[in-house]
Amino acid sequence: MAFADLKSKFIETRKVWREDKTNKEARKAFRAAKEAYEAAKSKKRSAKEETSGSPKKKQKKAGTYDEIRAAAKAAKDAWKEDKDDPVKRKAFRAAKAALAEAKADGLAPTPTKSEKPKRTLGKVNDARVYCGNLSFDLDEASLKKFFEPLTITDVYWMQDRKTKQFRGMGFVTFSSSEEAKAAIEKNGEELMGRTIHVDFAKARGADTTPKKRQSEYTKVEDREQPEGCNTIFVGNLPFECEEKDKKIRAFFKGCGKIDGVRWITRKKFKGDAKIFKGCGFITFEDEACVAKAVKLNGNDFLGRPIRLDYADNKKDQST
Repeated sequence: MAFADLKSKFIETRKVWREDKTNKEARKAFRAAKEAYEAAKSKKRSAKEETSGSPKKKQKKAGTYDEIRAAAKAAKDAWKEDKDDPVKRKAFRAAKAALAEAKADGLAPTPTKSEKPKRTLGKVNDARVYCGNLSFDLDEASLKKFFEPLTITDVYWMQDRKTKQFRGMGFVTFSSSEEAKAAIEKNGEELMGRTIHVDFAKARGADTTPKKRQSEYTKVEDREQPEGCNTIFVGNLPFECEEKDKKIRAFFKGCGKIDGVRWITRKKFKGDAKIFKGCGFITFEDEACVAKAVKLNGNDFLGRPIRLDYADNKKDQST
């Protein structure tokens, strides 16, 4: 269709639509005619510029693109304040057409991606492993002997920020990633009476506490207390703990009267003395005391997050 015909159709459909703006068919026809007319107009303008061979005009507009866009925005804001004003509407349309023309001429700047630095938690060292559930009496020499013949190049013990007391966990760096993989195989083995946890170290800032243990520390509060339960299980206690009874009673002082404390012990070899396993059972005067006690689940006890759970009274008594 010739350019003149497209222009005539555009004017005609616009007139019909303005007479009845509720007519959806008229609006649809007007939009289609408008798009065709503007496309033909842009094509005609481009062809004219190519034949004239004068890029100077385009270069001049390029410096005013931001001004054209600002003018279009200002005209739009003015029209939005009073959409019934024909002068403002006409000014907005003219500014909008000028902006579209500038874009069609390729004057709009090419958008570039922001080069903001990505936030990272830190680099992961393939030769570094996390060691948890360690004995409070463990030293670097004993740790190196445990991991022999692997070569340890660095040991970082984790301490409480306030008390500076060893938290029973740390990070161990080996001479290579292959040795670190070999160290992972020792996960679950016993070191100084404790079953240690060994896993690849996460990036700095990541949570290094085993997910299973985290869920254990919060699980008991979400469960309903068994009927008649006046005994709780106590775990994750230091193996080397002098005056355990006195300290554990002081820990639960605000929960009520304690009727009895029973620690779990075992013999490593026949004839050896019994070794404390870091857990036990505490029997309170009544169920109300237990309800108060389990709220302390996960609190710090001698540098360790204590693990508490409801105990089966019948099972405990039969043990």
